[in-house]
Amino acid sequence: MQEIRTYLFRLIFAAIILMPYAGCCANNWPVPADFQSQLDNLAMGLIVENGTPKEQILALQTWINENIAYDETTNEVQKEWDTDQMAYLTCSSRKGNSFQVANLLSVLAQKMGIGVFVIKGYMVKEDANATCHDWCGCMIDGQPYLTDPTCGCQPFSKNDKHYLAHPDSLKFTYIPFDPLMQLRPTMLTYEQQEKKIDADTANNNGWLDSLNAYLKQDAHTQKKAVYKRMEPDGEHNKLVTAELTRLKNAIEDETISLQIKRSENIMYKLSDLHNWIVDLNFMSSSIERTIMNKIDGISGELDDMTAQLNAITNRKKTLRYKVAKDRIDEERQMLNKCENLLKKKKKR
Repeated sequence: MQEIRTYLFRLIFAAIILMPYAGCCANNWPVPADFQSQLDNLAMGLIVENGTPKEQILALQTWINENIAYDETTNEVQKEWDTDQMAYLTCSSRKGNSFQVANLLSVLAQKMGIGVFVIKGYMVKEDANATCHDWCGCMIDGQPYLTDPTCGCQPFSKNDKHYLAHPDSLKFTYIPFDPLMQLRPTMLTYEQQEKKIDADTANNNGWLDSLNAYLKQDAHTQKKAVYKRMEPDGEHNKLVTAELTRLKNAIEDETISLQIKRSENIMYKLSDLHNWIVDLNFMSSSIERTIMNKIDGISGELDDMTAQLNAITNRKKTLRYKVAKDRIDEERQMLNKCENLLKKKKKR
């Protein structure tokens, strides 16, 4: 029991050390309830006043254009906040970069029952260098559309080329980092889009199924899926390379955090298992098998956690990476003690 107490004290100490990291990643602060009510009322009003989903999106983009200033200097760290937090700060400041404004459109549209999602990528213009930009995608009546709430039109109109555009019409100017977000059965490489080469290079007839599956995934799984699709997609420019680096760092940071959380759960399992073995007065074959199954299960989890941490290439994450590895090592020691205790019980 002393070993478990010692480990729990270390667990608490490590949690205190890691608290600043958790705050930076989760930014766990509540969005005011009255703000949520205001968003709900706004969404409901737009639904009542406008008929079809297309008309509702138009009304929503018009509202954003009239009330939110487009400002690309707004702090990029908000990309790590959750969607409601970002929507609150965007509305409170009445300004936002393309990612924040696209997020606000997505949040409000979803409250209206329209599945709008944010697309990260870059824009290619004739008279300027490519620049990072974010816009939105959606499916209406089974058809894919792209829409950009920060295109600067005053006001938006149904005839604007950035309003619910067919993906083909913007394929050479709006280039998503994630090839799936081209929303087309035939996907182009980054180079083909930049050079306006309309070549059939990657047939993706199942793109809609892939999109639906992607939208149901958690954020961590989505990042890994995007990275996997981006990495082999032709030659990479500086923007794509930078996004790949950002994604990889985010995935590895989250992987470390997930393994630390898993280790906390495993320690509770080990504590229960240890106490169970200590309190055993009779060892039947069925009880022994049950205990061994639990030991094997915990050992398998520790093996998986080790494999995920070993896959991290940037191991100079110092404290957090070391804490995760140390926890796994200590939990293996505790598991071995449980096995040895079980053997002693069997000899009695």
